Amino acid sequence: MGRRNEITRWRRKLAVRLTQFVIVAVLLLAWEFSPAWLLDDFLWSRPSAIYSQTLAWLARGILVGNAAITLECVLQGLLFGGLAGILLGLFAGLRPAAAELINRPIEALFADEGDSYALSTVAG
Repeated sequence: MGRRNEITRWRRKLAVRLTQFVIVAVLLLAWEFSPAWLLDDFLWSRPSAIYSQTLAWLARGILVGNAAITLECVLQGLLFGGLAGILLGLFAGLRPAAAELINRPIEALFADEGDSYALSTVAG
C-alpha cells in the first residue's frame, strides 16, 4: 500500500504544479494579448516588452549594476534599522520611563487581533 500512496502523492504534486503553470501561462497570455482599451501600454507594459528590455539591460550590464546598488541599500537599511532597534530596546529595557513612552506606539505598530506586545524592563 505504501508504494501506491507514494505514486498518488507524486501524481497529486505533478497535477498541482501543472495547474499552477497553466494559471500563470493563461494570465501572461491574457496580459500579452489584451486589447489596448483594457490595459493601456503606457501604464502596463506587455510581458514581451518587459522580457526584451530585461535582456537589453542584462547585455549592457545595467541590470546587474542596479541590482547591486539596490542590494547595498537593503543591507544598509537592515544594518542601521537593526542597530536602531537594538539600541532602542536596550534603552527601554534599562529605563522604565522610556519603556512607558515607547511601548504604546510599538504595540500599535505590531499588535494583532488579541495580541499584545509589551516591552519589559530589566529591573522588573
